[in-house]
Parts: sequence; structure tokens; C-alpha cells
Amino acid sequence: MGVMKKNPMIYTCHLATSQRDSTLSKALAQLPADLAVRIVYTDTSTNNNLIHCTPYPGTGVCLIPAADVASKPADDASFVSLYCALMDKTNAIVLVETREGKLWAEFTRFQAVGGLEFGLKVVPVDSTEHAARMIARMIHQETQPSKPVALVGAASGKTENQNTLQIKSVCGIPGIGEAKARDLLNEFSTLRGLGDASEAAIAERVKGMGRVQAKKVVAFFENEKSLHFVA
Repeated sequence: MGVMKKNPMIYTCHLATSQRDSTLSKALAQLPADLAVRIVYTDTSTNNNLIHCTPYPGTGVCLIPAADVASKPADDASFVSLYCALMDKTNAIVLVETREGKLWAEFTRFQAVGGLEFGLKVVPVDSTEHAARMIARMIHQETQPSKPVALVGAASGKTENQNTLQIKSVCGIPGIGEAKARDLLNEFSTLRGLGDASEAAIAERVKGMGRVQAKKVVAFFENEKSLHFVA
């Protein structure tokens, strides 16, 4: 008699019909196995179609592509409509493509308008692929709330796995590669330690980290904390 295999967990990502065949839907469809999600297209009202993705109930995510970030002001009428649609959500998130930090100045303007004026979480992403990975992580964590990402390795006793997960998290910061991520974690020991570090401490204690990069690290963790990624 064969051994029955446990059915794998299915992680579902709801996309607006306006996102069918979009770069975001393609990036979500091409995620690696450990972040894979099933895409379901939801036929919504015109207003809610502005909300590109619903990772889980009460949460709305919109992605502003680099082309729009570079060519339109943060208070453009099309973006204001998007902000207003998101305000109905309990957890409203705007992902802004920065082309690996090249559009950082533009991002800060979106952060000022979307974050300060409309009260939304405005988060930088390097690319559409980066946005897809972030959305998938949100879905996986919400579906399995008893196993926060930062604690998986510790719970299983596999320190190497925990370190790998932490390095991957830090590599999500624009302009930070694996080597620099290791340097940051070696200096501050944990994600929490790094997330609590000041811009000055990061720039002074980690070799090769200037104030510009340190500022990006601080901004990243401020957003990550609001999304519950840092345990």
C-alpha cells in the first residue's frame, strides 16, 4: 500500500481583471516554487479595479511601474484616484518601482503624497519581479501566521536556513547585494537589530555603507515593519 502524500498548501493571489496579462501577473506566474501562488482574477467594479492585487481580505496593493514613476508627478490625477480607491482598505499598500534605486528621488515624492497626505504604506521595489516576490511573501505569511518567516529557521533548529532567510530579506533593499547583506547582519546580528539601527549607526559601523545607502536601509525597514515582515 502506497503512502498517502499530504496535499500541498495552496496560496491564492487575487488580481483585478485589469491585470490580466500584465507584467505583474506574469511575474507572479513565474515565481520560484517556494513562493508560488495561484492567480485568481476577480471581476470587480471600476473603482476596485484600480486596486491591482488583494493578497488577503482587507488588504489592497497597487504597483506603480517605473515608466509612470519617471514620467508623472506623484500627485497626478490618475494616482490620486488610485490612492482614494485604496483608502477603503484596512491595509493599503502602494509599491513603487525604483529601478534598483535609480528613481529614489521620485519615490520619496510618492512617499510624501501617498504616505503623508493619504495615509497609505508606500514601499519601494526594485522591479516588478521584486514586487511579485513581496506580494507572495505577504500571502504565504498570512496563510501560515503561526510560522513567521524570521522564526522558521529557529523553530526547526536549522540556523543555516534562518540565516539564509534573513539574508534574502535584506537583499530586498534597493542596492544591497548578498555580500553587503551579510555585512549588515554580521554587524547588527538579527533583522530586528538591523531594523532598529539608525541611519548614522549603519553608515558608521558597516564598511562601504554611505549615508545614501544607510537611508535606504532605514526606509526599507520602516515599511517592512508596517507590513509585519520583521519579527
